[in-house]
Amino acid sequence: MIRLRGLLVPVLLLALAIPVCAQQVKVSVQPDRTGTGTLTGDYYAKVTVEGAGTARQVVFRLNFPAAYGLNQNPSDIQIVAVRPGADVMSIDANDTPTADPSDDTPVVFAEAVSGSPTNGVWIVALMKDEAAKTTKHVCDIVFTSRGRATKDPVAFEAGSVSVKDASLAVLSNQGVFGTSQVPLFGDVNWDSKVNALDFAVFVQAWREYNQSGFTADKALADLAPRSTASGVIDPAEMLSSQTATPKAINALDFTDFVLSWREYNKTQTTAAPQTAPKEESQ
Repeated sequence: MIRLRGLLVPVLLLALAIPVCAQQVKVSVQPDRTGTGTLTGDYYAKVTVEGAGTARQVVFRLNFPAAYGLNQNPSDIQIVAVRPGADVMSIDANDTPTADPSDDTPVVFAEAVSGSPTNGVWIVALMKDEAAKTTKHVCDIVFTSRGRATKDPVAFEAGSVSVKDASLAVLSNQGVFGTSQVPLFGDVNWDSKVNALDFAVFVQAWREYNQSGFTADKALADLAPRSTASGVIDPAEMLSSQTATPKAINALDFTDFVLSWREYNKTQTTAAPQTAPKEESQ
């Protein structure tokens, strides 16, 4: 028995140390891509419900600073700006019902809310009854940013988050972000760092812009010109002016990206910095 107790204590401690997956609505901002991996130039806010396998109804309002361009038209925001997630319930809304589930309609409703200093999107979604699936994909909200447009965060409207089960019992009213709510200047993948991952996205955007004959709008890589005062080189303070015409991706944007990478590394004291590319190599 003494041995057994000795074994039980560390096992119990280990069990207590394992974090319980909280029930919450989670948002992660990512560069938007087509099915072939090409950058659209936009971003999307991927919304999931975490740790709530019995979730059947998800409601929230997500506010975007007015400096961002929500890809929306009042009449078709569901098609243009909000893409239903794979775990949203669908119904056959055809005048004559069909046996083909591919033409069913996702049960997700989106309404644009214009205002200042933020524009919001209200979402109401009904989720599939898959209690064993503890991560459910609600929707993607598409938006545009020319470089780092603002220091204001993307955020949930206070008191707007609600996750309920099929009996309308409240499971959660928590909303969290899995990535940064405010990117640094040069942080094109919104992970709160300026590093080689951002460089890879930037290079892809530059290459695709040139391959298109200078017609494709790769807004996320359009960093220059900067609108901050002369001498301000802190990635947390620098902003893109968003006024450049034409909307080009070129050496000026690359120069600003390299500056941001170098300045970001100067603030990193706990990890070895990554080397920024040389401007003269491009």
